[in-house]
Amino acid sequence: LLLSRWRHEFERRWAKLEELAGNGDFMTVKGVSRVKGGLMVECCGLEGFIPVSHLTAVGRGANPSNFVGQEIKVKLLDKDKRKHRLVFSRRELLEAAEKERKAKFYERVHEGDVLEGEVSSLTDFGVFVNLGEMDGLVHLTEITWKRSFKLREMFKKGDKVTVKVTGIDKEKDRISLSIKQVSGDPWDTVSERVHKGDVFTGTVTNLTDFGAFVEIEPGIEGLVHVGDISWERIKKPRDVLKKGQEIEVIVLDIDLEKKRI
Repeated sequence: LLLSRWRHEFERRWAKLEELAGNGDFMTVKGVSRVKGGLMVECCGLEGFIPVSHLTAVGRGANPSNFVGQEIKVKLLDKDKRKHRLVFSRRELLEAAEKERKAKFYERVHEGDVLEGEVSSLTDFGVFVNLGEMDGLVHLTEITWKRSFKLREMFKKGDKVTVKVTGIDKEKDRISLSIKQVSGDPWDTVSERVHKGDVFTGTVTNLTDFGAFVEIEPGIEGLVHVGDISWERIKKPRDVLKKGQEIEVIVLDIDLEKKRI
């Protein structure tokens, strides 16, 4: 007689695995070692494999080494008893949890809400802000009322910010945010702060052939006509002024309807 204890033990362990996998629920495995392309795990005394693409949600990278020695909830993806092969996936669990988080977010948050968040990343086109369940984008045009600014001098990763929800696209899972709209349009209250005859120190934001635009406070910009730049006759404003220069100006007139000073 040729006997095998391992074959008997293998049958017992495989039966236990099939019993756990049979109800379709998630099961717990333990990370054993990192291998090329993924992570080796142990389940019911049997060896299995999780491809690196199934360790995290779609579009996110993962380091299999971080899961070695950890207990992980997974779902059986594929099995082959003859080849002693088991393949598991963690991605479905993460996607289900993420879907639930997003559903709660959309129930709680609506357009026009003002929320507290944290800067999660800076890009050339704006700032991503973490709102808890989801990240939203503050486009460059919604950062500040100022015409000229340097994004990376204003914010860094981890900064706390207050934002207003300006758009929600559930189909694309996109949240549009604004930082400048939290404080409102400065032109709505400019008459309280700016009057004819007031003198301000402003910054030259733009130069044209007919004059210089000067910002006297964030979002409030006025035109100094070429004839009002100097008592001396000049051909072009850029002959005596440069962009970014601080100059002193006096308010000659205000048109609130056209938002002109």
